[in-house]
Amino acid sequence: MKAMKFDVFLHRAYTTLKSIPFGEMTIEEKKLLAEICFLLAKSNITNRDSTVEGRKLAEESISLYNELNLTTKDECLPILSKLLPDFMHEGVVKSRLIDSLKD
Repeated sequence: MKAMKFDVFLHRAYTTLKSIPFGEMTIEEKKLLAEICFLLAKSNITNRDSTVEGRKLAEESISLYNELNLTTKDECLPILSKLLPDFMHEGVVKSRLIDSLKD
């Protein structure tokens, strides 16, 4: 799958998940949204399309992971396991994306 097509897919998934009222989202939906935010942020930052948008998405991912309060290795296993690091939590987003934006 080409990167551009994959980004379109991710944006559609992001929009669909964002349409669910936050209080009605399941833990899995919140976790999936956090993962999608990470992947979109990574794409924006890596391709230098928009570091501002990338930072915003990375911060949204961090906020979702903080809300989820994942504490065990099993909880940190990503839903999108083929696309993400072995474990996902707010620290991964910070170290891989936010820290890369520091001047």
